[in-house]
Amino acid sequence: MKRRTLLRAMVIAVLAILISGSGTAIAMDKAVAITVDGERQSIRTFATTVAGALASAGFEAGAHDAVAPSVDTAVADGSSIVLKRGRLLTLQINRETEEAWTQALTLGEALEELGMRVDDDEMSLPRDTPIPLEGLSVELDISKLVQIVDGGGEMMQLATNEHTVGDLLAAEGLALEDEDSVTPSLDTELENGLLIEITRTRTEEETEEREIPFEIQEEDDPELPVGETEIDEEGVPGIELVTYRVVTVNGEQTERTEISAETITEPEPRKVRNGTKEPEVPDVGDTEVWERLAQCESTGNWQIVSANGLYYGGLQFSLPTWNAYGGGEYATYPNEASKEQQIAVAIKLRDANGGRYNSWPHCASQLGLPR
Repeated sequence: MKRRTLLRAMVIAVLAILISGSGTAIAMDKAVAITVDGERQSIRTFATTVAGALASAGFEAGAHDAVAPSVDTAVADGSSIVLKRGRLLTLQINRETEEAWTQALTLGEALEELGMRVDDDEMSLPRDTPIPLEGLSVELDISKLVQIVDGGGEMMQLATNEHTVGDLLAAEGLALEDEDSVTPSLDTELENGLLIEITRTRTEEETEEREIPFEIQEEDDPELPVGETEIDEEGVPGIELVTYRVVTVNGEQTERTEISAETITEPEPRKVRNGTKEPEVPDVGDTEVWERLAQCESTGNWQIVSANGLYYGGLQFSLPTWNAYGGGEYATYPNEASKEQQIAVAIKLRDANGGRYNSWPHCASQLGLPR
């Protein structure tokens, strides 16, 4: 009886131990939700951390992956884990290669994540192309905004997918001619904001008619009074055809060089006769009184001009008086005429005043001449 009782007690103790261990194991098993690249799955795991739970599901977070929460975070029953695996995106951008890691699942999402605005027609693959774990390579022909000034004209802004200055000019029909130049050079790679200046240089020939001056042929004519001229033939200018080399830069002339001239019509000379006949010296008779008057008026200097420039010659004529009494027949100015010519004009002036010398009031009074 005692033996049977002892056996029963031992069986009960073993059962208690087994039941206790099973409860502990059940308590360590957890239900965890794992979302990998947008796909959700549920697992049960004894793992205590996010890294362990991922390993239970066959995943391991790499250097370019994103895990939330972090891999060392403790997990509990009902925990959620999100794993976004990195993918290498190789971008061929306008002939240059760049690499970028992304957790995006499609090309379009990756470009948006990278902050790149690219039109559909600038990509070698569709925007919804999936990015596999092994990575993806895509060519991007991205437009660049450049500025062009052609031949000094207004600035143009262009969005272009061309690669070099030369490519762009060819595409836009802005080819350079022989003497043209462009800054920067044709092989310069395009980039946003680049200013391209085209200088248009032209060398052309121009012709125009030019007048050939006629020469003047002069001869003396002893029958004409001194100072008079007669034109027998007016003269006619000739005409020549002149050729110039003209250089323009952006439409503005910078050089004009005469290279030839061809005479079309010869000029005809002007023929002129110049009088050489001296005026006759008037007979003024006795000049003693006039010489005395000139001595008083001008100290006897027949070529003098007064300090104020109004009176001329030995008898100090004003120009109006000189011309009024025929002095212009002898000379333009009284002081240019001879003594005899000046006296001849003075005699006319005296006689016009009734034989009085009142045109020279001061000196006539000094000399006792009638006034």
